[in-house]
Amino acid sequence: KDISEAWRLFQLSAAQGNAQAQFRLGVRSAEGWGVQQDFVEASKWYQRAADQGDTRAESNIATLYEDGFGVQQDYKVAVHYYSLAAANGYAPAQYNLAQLVEKGKGTKRDLAEAFRWYKRAADKGFAPAQNKVSEMFARGDGVVKNPEQAYFWSRLAAKQNEKNAERRSAALAAALTPDAIARAQKSAGEWKPVVATK
Repeated sequence: KDISEAWRLFQLSAAQGNAQAQFRLGVRSAEGWGVQQDFVEASKWYQRAADQGDTRAESNIATLYEDGFGVQQDYKVAVHYYSLAAANGYAPAQYNLAQLVEKGKGTKRDLAEAFRWYKRAADKGFAPAQNKVSEMFARGDGVVKNPEQAYFWSRLAAKQNEKNAERRSAALAAALTPDAIARAQKSAGEWKPVVATK
């Protein structure tokens, strides 16, 4: 194991325009892996990879713009890059984009649009999004209120130990009929994530 040599080889590859190497240099700079943590350096490498259409780099540069790490905080730019990665089917970007749309940061607040992005990420098995879809079905935020669907999505999130999903699931079950609970549990048991779709 030689972290310095790995860093040197990544830099050589990145300098030749390899987007994956640029992305990895961004990750290592952001995490301080083998080098001092440096978000400015991370943003530089993420930007280069994102400019080549690297989906994870688009998502990560969006996060830097959202949080203002290594770059000037700019929600509109964050929305732009999350949108690119989300359109390529990257569930974490779909979830993060949904959060900004839900809060109206960098874009117009639109609960129905937020729900659509949460649902796309949830369909891929992304637990935080499943939890959020459950919450929105329970409240009727951006979608028609549906306690049975809320319970179904909370069961999926709870299976992945998502925070508060088990508690929400129990609270939702208290308001459902035994038949509705059985249907939702059966559906949750048979559910499979959507793969490789945008």
